[in-house]
Amino acid sequence: MQAHLSYGTLVAIEAVPITTPQTSQNIDFVTRVNRLLEEQSPSAFRAAIPFEFKDLIVNLILYSQHGDNDFHLRVVGNRIGRLMAVESTGKTASQVFAAWPEFRDLFLHCAYKVTAQGCISGLRGTLHYSERSPEGFETISVPVPDDASSKFLALCNVCVTGQST
Repeated sequence: MQAHLSYGTLVAIEAVPITTPQTSQNIDFVTRVNRLLEEQSPSAFRAAIPFEFKDLIVNLILYSQHGDNDFHLRVVGNRIGRLMAVESTGKTASQVFAAWPEFRDLFLHCAYKVTAQGCISGLRGTLHYSERSPEGFETISVPVPDDASSKFLALCNVCVTGQST
């Protein structure tokens, strides 16, 4: 299965796990999340996500655990949808990344670390297209503590790092 884009087809995703952000955008993202969580309750933080991160909203994924072995992608930013050429909001990670099983497994492992262990985790890698240069990317996911009324969430920022060789 391949995802077709107007400027090429996404044919492969290579990635390795990371535990700390390496791009300035993701370092700023983690710093902002930590500051806001110190200042606000989890429910206030959740309500403020569209406002506090409006400059990054096209790059964000908000997800929660779905059963024992998958994650529900509650909200996926428009830029990510364009990169993947798939409408991902409301689907599971297994559905969205089915064409790339190795990446899917890495994503699920990373997501599990964030939601089950409450740690920061991410992936760094390359999106390979059939008709254009590869794109580098870095994801970083942070846990959003649960409150009495809702499930544990994670907030992920996806930073495109430019063309990769």
